[in-house]
Amino acid sequence: MCSFSPRMKARRPRGTNAIAVTAAIASLLSLVSLTSVAHADPASEALALKTFAEGRRHFEARRYDDALRAFQSSLDALPSPNTRLYLARCLREQGKIASAHSMFRVTSSEAEDRVRATGDKRYGATQRSAAVEAERLQPLVPHLTLRLEPAAGAKEADVARASVAVDGVAVSRGQLAAPLDLDPGPHTITVYGPHLKRTETPVTVAQSDAKTIAVAIERTPFGTLRVALKTKPAGVQSKPIERRAWRSSTASGRPQLLEL
Repeated sequence: MCSFSPRMKARRPRGTNAIAVTAAIASLLSLVSLTSVAHADPASEALALKTFAEGRRHFEARRYDDALRAFQSSLDALPSPNTRLYLARCLREQGKIASAHSMFRVTSSEAEDRVRATGDKRYGATQRSAAVEAERLQPLVPHLTLRLEPAAGAKEADVARASVAVDGVAVSRGQLAAPLDLDPGPHTITVYGPHLKRTETPVTVAQSDAKTIAVAIERTPFGTLRVALKTKPAGVQSKPIERRAWRSSTASGRPQLLEL
C-alpha cells in the first residue's frame, strides 16, 4: 500500500510508497458503506474474526509480514478501523514510517465516522489510539520536494506536460505542489510524457529527512539534420554540419515544424 498524503504493494521489496497507501485507502473508504458493514454476511464476519485473531498472534510474535497478510485478509472480508489500526502498526514495525503515518490518520478518521454513524463507542478508543500514534510518527516522516526544470532544448511547456511517478505510482500536479511523504529508503523518480525523454532519478531518504531535488525535463530528439556542402564558399567550414532537431507542436498537438 502506499503518501503523498493523503498520502502495499507487496511486490516492492525495497519499500512501500506512502503515496499509494492513502490513495488506495481513500478510494476503498469511498466504496465501502457503513451500512454494508452492519449487514455483513455471517461467512465474511467469521472469516474476518478468524484472520484477525491470526494476525494478532503473528503481531505479538513479531512476525510482521505474516501479520500484515492476515490483517489484510480480515480487512478484505470485513472492513474495520480496528483491523486497519493493526495494519498501521505492522507498517510502523517494518520501518515504513510514512505509510504507517497515513494509515493511522485514515484509521482515526474512519473510527470517528463509525462512532458518529452507529453510536458504537468501541471505536472511540480506536480513534484516540490511531490519532496519538500518528502524532508520534509525524516528526519521523521523510519529506521530498521535487523541482521540475527544463533541460537544454526544453521549454516551460514541456515541464507543464511532464508526468511524474514515484516507484511506479503516478503523482498528480496537486501532490507535486507540496512535499511528498515517503518511507525511509531508496526510491525512483520517473519523468515521462509526449516527446519527452523518459528519465529515472534515484533518491534515498532517511527518517526525518526534508530533501529537495531538481529533476531535469528533456525533450526527445526527433531527428538529425545533416548539411554537407558540395562547394566551399569563403568563410564556411568544410566539415558537414549536424544539429539535433525536436518536433514542435501547435496548441492542437499537431506537428508544426522542426526546431534546430
